[in-house]
Amino acid sequence: MKNKHKQLGRERFQRKIDTDLSKRIYILIVAGGEKTEVNYLRDMKIDLELSSTIVKIESSSRDPLSILKKAIELRNKKYDFRIPYDHTWIVFDKDDFTSFDQTINRANSENIRCAWSNECFELWYLLHYDYVNTTTPRGDFAEKITENIGKPYRKNSTEMYELLKPHYRNAVKNAVRLRLDLKNHDKTPSQQNPCTTVDKLTEFLYCLSRK
Repeated sequence: MKNKHKQLGRERFQRKIDTDLSKRIYILIVAGGEKTEVNYLRDMKIDLELSSTIVKIESSSRDPLSILKKAIELRNKKYDFRIPYDHTWIVFDKDDFTSFDQTINRANSENIRCAWSNECFELWYLLHYDYVNTTTPRGDFAEKITENIGKPYRKNSTEMYELLKPHYRNAVKNAVRLRLDLKNHDKTPSQQNPCTTVDKLTEFLYCLSRK
């Protein structure tokens, strides 16, 4: 009888765990590069206190198609090898990659959402301060960000989220404005420079938080 009660207790406990897990939202984010995007998104995740959400952030190579393939592989493995992801995102830059448009098209067919930047993620940083609608050489981004944050910008910095946070709404407004300005132009994403959809991911995370 004692063993039977123990077994019933374990079963009730397992049911409670399963119920708690079913109430959570599981999100997979695979970002290109090792630190720049990952550091920013991890700090946002912490700040937003996504208590009912499990956000797994992984880094990958910078090549867009490789990032997508890794996302598909991880999504198929599921969270902790048993819970399916509710949403999967990939974060990547145009840079000089030729697989940019192909990646976006394939991601759409795989029901994976894209937070892309043309030409690079640092465009998202600049949009916190200014509406940037002319092509900026990659080498100029660090200087322009430095001017705005008042200190030398270092790629892979761990403080960018906190520095940019007070200007977040301005960045969203500018990113949306960029896309609206390009809406009537028959251009593929690789031809839309400058442009970004990073705000779609960050707004998605904000919607899931209680802030």
